[in-house]
Amino acid sequence: MIFASKAGDIALRQQGKFPAKWRRQGDFIMPGDDSSYTWKGIIPDSLNITMHDPERGFVSSANQYPYDTTYPFYMGGTYPFYRSIIINRMLSNTQNATTEDMQKMQTSNYNVFAEIARPVLLRFIDDSSFTSDEKKYLEIYKSWNLENNAGEEGATVFSLWWDSLKAVVYDDEFSQTALPLPKVEQSTLLDNIIKDSVRLFADNINTEEKETIETDINIAFRKIVPLLNKLDHNDALDWGTYKNSGVLHLLKIPALSNLNLYSGGGETEINAYQKYHGPSWRMVVELTDDINAYGVYPGGQNGNPGSKYYDAFLNDWLAGRYYELLFINKSDLQNQTNLKGKITFSK
Repeated sequence: MIFASKAGDIALRQQGKFPAKWRRQGDFIMPGDDSSYTWKGIIPDSLNITMHDPERGFVSSANQYPYDTTYPFYMGGTYPFYRSIIINRMLSNTQNATTEDMQKMQTSNYNVFAEIARPVLLRFIDDSSFTSDEKKYLEIYKSWNLENNAGEEGATVFSLWWDSLKAVVYDDEFSQTALPLPKVEQSTLLDNIIKDSVRLFADNINTEEKETIETDINIAFRKIVPLLNKLDHNDALDWGTYKNSGVLHLLKIPALSNLNLYSGGGETEINAYQKYHGPSWRMVVELTDDINAYGVYPGGQNGNPGSKYYDAFLNDWLAGRYYELLFINKSDLQNQTNLKGKITFSK
């Protein structure tokens, strides 16, 4: 929960009751007839994370892990942290922020994960024997501005290359079982390459050759070139076309959904718009004497597919535009000229 007041107070608090678990408790099936595996209590409310008027001048939350390594309890779950990195960087470098600044930040497609990963990949890539096509797509990647904007081809090259690398590194081990396995997190592979601990998985156990992360990175890149060629030939190499996003109806009924939307964003960007998942509500509030607020969501103000207001906001949401939100005093209600109707509640 994040709080801000007109008086200038800001705060962040993780609110709720959380079981006091030991490390990895609850991550796997445990014997239900053994009481030693049961929860031993609830984390004291005083140990829930709280930040109030921090010296840095802002609080932020983007699903990152809320504690450092000194926290005595195990929270479990997955906590991607790349969006929090770029959010904190942007806020730290912003002074006297305006509502326009915050809107621009919320719709940012800058890929800080790719920023960290690019020097790692380029350190190991060897293009001395590359074909002309391989060199072409490597150059597209090198010159990419690290923005996952809809028109960027480098974003597609990077996404396919990284997915290919995960498969080359881990699939030979994962294929040894038919049991369902969680996907490898983006940060796991990157962090292990940087620390050189990925060498445990770099070798392909199905070949006699002793592969290293260097050979894996080169193999992974060459594997995606035929697909890149196909996308390029079909004018589908740009990120917006390749991603081919949509906004699905809750029942996943195509006729009630909006499909084939051309948009930027991605998993590790502040604008976390992936295939069918994204920031469904954007809001910026300026706590002036008279509230100055803006917001938008990828739908409309009517749940009826036959209404022109069913998806009226969608194009503005895609374009990163906001609507001014109305905070109307009862005394001013009669003076409003842009209201489409009203609902009257009675006992």
